[in-house]
Amino acid sequence: MAAILTAIRPCVKSHGASADVRAGYGVGAKLDKTSPKSVFAAVTGVLRAASADPATAREHGVLDTDIARLTTAAARAQTADTDQDDKRASAPAATRSRNAAAKNVDNAVKRIAAAGALEYATDAKKRAPFEALVPSTVRAKVKKKQPVAAE
Repeated sequence: MAAILTAIRPCVKSHGASADVRAGYGVGAKLDKTSPKSVFAAVTGVLRAASADPATAREHGVLDTDIARLTTAAARAQTADTDQDDKRASAPAATRSRNAAAKNVDNAVKRIAAAGALEYATDAKKRAPFEALVPSTVRAKVKKKQPVAAE
């Protein structure tokens, strides 16, 4: 889209358009090609100006095919943006689901380990693999503050 915009603006300018027409097409306005917000705003302005007066657009070198290409590109970009927003909105639910599945697996492993350890309680060699399934938790030792002696 930015490529089409950067081709339309000089075309309008080179055809000697009035200040109002140039402003409608965003000639002279800053365009940050890396910012979707900036590009969408510029596209909206160009499409608004071209649809308001198609004869003036053609007079200044902007053909109907140029506007059609810009409209198509804008629609594709809008669809992609909407899809991305939908995915972003559904990400927390997918994370919750994934976390719940992981918790179920962890609990199942703990139950299997406990059952194996119980079954082989008297056989250390057979019991060890079951105990190794569940990682031991190590708590960080908290240093107790030494009371300051009052003088």
